[in-house]
Amino acid sequence: MRRIIRILSPLIFGVFVLLAGCSETSGPSARSLNHLPSLIVSSPESQTATANADVIGGAGWVSLPPGSVPDGQSATIRNGRSGANITAALVDGGFDPIAISASVGDTVFVDIIRAGNSTPLTGFKVIAVRSSPSVVRASPAPGKKDVPLNAAIVAVFSAPIDASTLSPSSFGLLHGGTPVAGSVRPVGTSGISAEFYPDSTLSPQTSYQLIVTQAIRDVNGMPLASAVADTFSTGSGTQAFAVGGSVSGLAGTGLVLSLNNVEQLPVAANGAFVFSTHLAQGAAVDITVHALPSSPSQLCTVVGGSSVMPNGPYTGASVTCSTGTSGATGKILFSSTDGASVSHVFVLDLDHSTILPLTSGAGNDLSPRWSPDHTRIAFARDGDASSTGLWVMNADGSHGARVWPVFFGDLTWSPDGTRLLVTSGDTVRTVNADGSGAVDVGIMSTSPGTNCLLDPAWSPDGSTIAGSCTDFDDNLPELTYLMNSDGSNLRRLTNPQTYGSANSTTLFAEGEPAWSPNGLRIAFWSFAYGITIANVDGSNAYSVTGDRPFAGVPSVYYGSSPDWSPDGKWIVYRNPSGQLVITESSGVGARTTVTSITGGASSPAWSR
Repeated sequence: MRRIIRILSPLIFGVFVLLAGCSETSGPSARSLNHLPSLIVSSPESQTATANADVIGGAGWVSLPPGSVPDGQSATIRNGRSGANITAALVDGGFDPIAISASVGDTVFVDIIRAGNSTPLTGFKVIAVRSSPSVVRASPAPGKKDVPLNAAIVAVFSAPIDASTLSPSSFGLLHGGTPVAGSVRPVGTSGISAEFYPDSTLSPQTSYQLIVTQAIRDVNGMPLASAVADTFSTGSGTQAFAVGGSVSGLAGTGLVLSLNNVEQLPVAANGAFVFSTHLAQGAAVDITVHALPSSPSQLCTVVGGSSVMPNGPYTGASVTCSTGTSGATGKILFSSTDGASVSHVFVLDLDHSTILPLTSGAGNDLSPRWSPDHTRIAFARDGDASSTGLWVMNADGSHGARVWPVFFGDLTWSPDGTRLLVTSGDTVRTVNADGSGAVDVGIMSTSPGTNCLLDPAWSPDGSTIAGSCTDFDDNLPELTYLMNSDGSNLRRLTNPQTYGSANSTTLFAEGEPAWSPNGLRIAFWSFAYGITIANVDGSNAYSVTGDRPFAGVPSVYYGSSPDWSPDGKWIVYRNPSGQLVITESSGVGARTTVTSITGGASSPAWSR
């Protein structure tokens, strides 16, 4: 079936898609009327089909323009094939685009709950191979009067837009047919909205035209379905709301926060902060750290700093400061639920002191890893049949694509960035970065009972793979092993008697190895030593977290998932509370917690 799909003509494929959607037990044939004709469902964001791909799929976006259901309160969005569902609140009778795992041919259903009506209003749409994006809503709304002179000029699109196609000529304002001077930039990281910034405040009691042209294209290269030209008129005044949040952990002096790279606010104490700049409803909010504290030096990170202004004050930014990481730079990937029901990939930017999400949707996104050139990120997604597997995306989270439809637990890039090694249980494979060329790795076990290879890590020179193995035949715990990249010459890095009791009741003695940037040392977690570093021959092992074995009792400062900074000076790991900690790889200096995120953080990976 996969090969038939790939050779069908576009016309036949369209018929196939329609029939596929109608053949579902929960498909359109079971619902005779579509009560939401304005429902918009985009084509999957990634159109990747490889020799190993079962379907063409990725993240689809579902939206409903304002005014579609004036009395609507909430919407349940459901993929009729997989059953995956998401609930969203309606605002002004509609909702902005929401990502859902989907594939070409899937039928997406939306059930709207209305005030005072127990019967949901239902609509559906079959996902097409290619569909042009459209403008879901624009602000100010068409025909709106008395618009504040500092109003946010925003367009929300039905699918992620290629940022390179955004410009004042493709999205902007006209006054009397003359373009208004200004600039355009995306709002947030999803790519579904953009904001036009006039160079000066709009004139009072004046008519303007908001234009969006077909020069704008989505990330699949499709142009806007139709241009937009909406007229609105200004009032005589401005309307704006306060922006702020809270600071905790501040011990030093000199912390300066920035709002939209325009206002800089010095902060001298813990507690609430408020910028003097007020923003209009719908305006972009971007709170970052402009200058870090000193005396003592601290790292401060911002959570909730990127948002859109509500119809009221925004106080959702949380700034957390910690001591002991002066000089640590770069970006750290990790996965976290952030208080939600599923896990997504986030990035901690140490240079800008921000934490931002890179993925979204209904699936669990796990084990993110940077490519060697730091331009791509691979991760595992555990979702429905259309989304589960190996994914690769750009470093900024854009252009995510499932390249291999098999779920696995761990992964590592080859040093040249062309292949990935993935493991699941005792199955170990290498696969090209585009999902082709999967090859089983024949591991030469020391005994038939060796279960390898967990937590793989490819050496910088490509010659060796480190990982964790459990040798049940020899009654040994999980230990760190090395093997040649072709699977031969499996050998232990360490002596099990050094790091934990060598009996089956004390498994998981050590694991999760990570190579130093120069390939001379390996960091790993230990049952007794905490985060440990050793030479590649197992010699000169020492504890980074300051622990020593004590009568088989687990490490006091037990940590997991270590990784190195690009310069080799720092180690990041996950502490027992589930947060990320940075400390010097020398084993001296303070241990500094750099995240305080609901649901914790796991699988850190450091990049420049």
